[in-house]
Amino acid sequence: MTTKIYLGKPDIVLPKYKSAIFVNGCFWHGHDNCKYFVVPKTVTEWCLNKINRNKQLDMENFLKLKKEGWKVFSIFECELKGTKQQRTLNKLLNQLNKISLQLSMSKLNFIDLFAGAVDFQKDLSEKSLNQLLMLK
Repeated sequence: MTTKIYLGKPDIVLPKYKSAIFVNGCFWHGHDNCKYFVVPKTVTEWCLNKINRNKQLDMENFLKLKKEGWKVFSIFECELKGTKQQRTLNKLLNQLNKISLQLSMSKLNFIDLFAGAVDFQKDLSEKSLNQLLMLK
């Protein structure tokens, strides 16, 4: 089973927690007020059309997954850089722990959590996974 069967192809799927995690690039997903989202001076119209379509598809997939009872988390690439990384991953872990407690499961740590992940996209490298696992 791969994440391709899920709407929007989440980067991480946790079926046990009915949770989908999207790690979005700031540029191609139009992360507003982000230094990594700068509209190029060439092929501007094409890029903006693609970015706006990506944002539309992101919202459509988010709403469809929510309607099917999934918890959906979106993280932008800038939130996984530098000093923001630890805070972002801790926030995600806290949110997933709330889901775990609602399902009457024991409290999670990152090792338990990602042991149940269905698939990782290539962008979430082994190095990134090791960084996640260090956040015990």
